[in-house]
Amino acid sequence: MLGAIEYEDIGGIVRVLEIRELDRKTVLRARKRFEDYQDLGIVCNDSFDDDVWVLQSDIETVRLKFRYDKEVYEKRASLWTACSFGDYVECAKAFAAFCLGNVVLPSIRAAIKITRDIIYVLPDPSVLSGDRSAVAGAFLSLLPGRDMGRDGIIQALEECTKRSSGKRPRDLIPFRDYIDFHNRMIDFWSTADESDRYYYFPVYLWWTLTTILPLRPTEFLLIPRDCLTLQNGADILTVRRTRMKKQHRKVSYRIQKDYQEYHYEIPGWMAREIRAYQSVTESKDPSPVGTLFIPTGPRSYFFNYDAMRLRLLEFCRETGYGGNIHLGDTRHLAMINLILSGGSPSICRELAGHESIDVSSNYYANLSQIIREAAYDYCHRNGGGAAVYGKMFYPVSVPERCSRVSNGWCSAPEMLEGRIDACLRTFSSDGGIGDCRKCICFYPDDPGVWLEMENEREAAVDADSVFLMDAIEKVRKGTGSEETIRAALSRLQNDSRGYGALLCRKYREEKDG
Repeated sequence: MLGAIEYEDIGGIVRVLEIRELDRKTVLRARKRFEDYQDLGIVCNDSFDDDVWVLQSDIETVRLKFRYDKEVYEKRASLWTACSFGDYVECAKAFAAFCLGNVVLPSIRAAIKITRDIIYVLPDPSVLSGDRSAVAGAFLSLLPGRDMGRDGIIQALEECTKRSSGKRPRDLIPFRDYIDFHNRMIDFWSTADESDRYYYFPVYLWWTLTTILPLRPTEFLLIPRDCLTLQNGADILTVRRTRMKKQHRKVSYRIQKDYQEYHYEIPGWMAREIRAYQSVTESKDPSPVGTLFIPTGPRSYFFNYDAMRLRLLEFCRETGYGGNIHLGDTRHLAMINLILSGGSPSICRELAGHESIDVSSNYYANLSQIIREAAYDYCHRNGGGAAVYGKMFYPVSVPERCSRVSNGWCSAPEMLEGRIDACLRTFSSDGGIGDCRKCICFYPDDPGVWLEMENEREAAVDADSVFLMDAIEKVRKGTGSEETIRAALSRLQNDSRGYGALLCRKYREEKDG
């Protein structure tokens, strides 16, 4: 949560101190902190007492406005804050100073805006919800002195925060909308001229890269200009991953300190697209911070989040896409892809940049629906494959070479040789080995069994997802083991393959029949 934090360096060991009250002594320390960040070049102002502070990092400049309406404050807020107008303004500045090094600059700007909103909207706490109520409560609790009216409002804000603070999965749009976006992107790119390829390349690379590699939007936008190397014949992409999500880490506002370079092998076609963009934009004014994409104007540090969001909206209008896609969605799609394609928990954790595995657990919900829609698109779009859950092919009718088994046929090549290797890879819900109804090689005699198998496999995938999230949560609480997570992940992947195989047969029959 955003709050006032002070750092104390003792012999190279940094101790984090939480500010409890903005009294006179603490405000003096805040002024010193302001001066420290002046020396670092983050604060561009001459004086702590300025009405507007200008803060600058490597990638952005923000303004903190401390111009409060004195008349409105004294009429609406002074009675319950028990704080003079001058003290309130000074405390807001101290709050901002102690937030420096704790959170990114836009978050500090948003917090100071809330200190202005407090004057107009409180004492009714219902108008501030979620993070806004948390910040408002944190700030008010720091004001000097005690007042029953203010304490009551702080308590009400805490209740608002509790009601809206529960963790829940990100509300992704229907998966078929992502498939539609993917298909429109591929169709557009196959016929785009050079000018369109240059203009929409950030959107193209965002979609093709971050649905596989789960980068945060800012991490993607900070890809270095000189990002490609050739190692042993493989194309290696350099990206910057944030360090700021690692426990409680100080924010330096410098790319070199706040981000760490990672290197990943990428397909040759993707490397060729990047090199083509680098060549076309070679004569353009580069980003002052050395990022891949060309900024939108001479005053831009880099091609930032807002510019990328607008470019994505333009692309949607250009292609007629009507879905509500967001830049952060692909990170979740990439995590889902890793789970379905066999990524281990440790690989998923490392790729996502999470400090603990439980943070990723929300990505694993609704996998059966994703498999269903991906299989449908694959079978009805001439085998082109979906954006997530890679290409699949399964025969529709019983293959010519197969073995007779109980109540059906088995297409596993091993069975023709008298071996049961394929059976050892299939498990029933109670852990038994060799359950034909769960095997992708099984073709039942009774057509009615197909529907039963489809329902069973869908339910199995959903149950596996719940079990995996529960296993991850237990590890987080210290009552589980990573071995359980690996077993849950293996079971989910096995059932997902079986469900996808069954659906592909069904959809191919519909298409060919």
